[in-house]
Amino acid sequence: MASITAGLQKIMARQKKKMELADKRMEERHIKIKEAIISNDIANRNSREDEDTKKVRRRHHSEKPFRGCTEEEAEHDLAEIFGVKSDKYMHILPDGKTMVVIKKQVITEGDMVRIEKGDLFEVGVVKHLHKGALILASKDREKKYPLNKLLSSRYSIQPYINRRKDSIYNSPA
Repeated sequence: MASITAGLQKIMARQKKKMELADKRMEERHIKIKEAIISNDIANRNSREDEDTKKVRRRHHSEKPFRGCTEEEAEHDLAEIFGVKSDKYMHILPDGKTMVVIKKQVITEGDMVRIEKGDLFEVGVVKHLHKGALILASKDREKKYPLNKLLSSRYSIQPYINRRKDSIYNSPA
């Protein structure tokens, strides 16, 4: 009988150790889950704070009427905010037109531009600049060019000057 109780006590001791190990693992899992939840909450809180500061900035500046700026001010802002390396920047001019600086070229709505991609090119009037896109209106169609594409090295954009008209006006009469 004593041997049976000793055997049962050994089995009970093993079971107790297993239970303690399982409890320890569960506690470790709970700690890891709590840490993950806390870090996630901190990240969410930080993003909310960023959004809140943006909202506050918007509200703060909404009291002042927007007057736009000149091209020089926009170019100065471009250099100040983004540095020399920046390739694009959109700004609204006082007359309501949108201006963009792409590859150090100042382009406003209504300008004639030539967009080249390899051997192909298209000439047209900048009809509209909005939501990161330039809409070019040519004689037969309108084409939308995303600014990110225009910034790539495959594309080249220049102000278009009609050489024939210039030669007529420049010739002595």
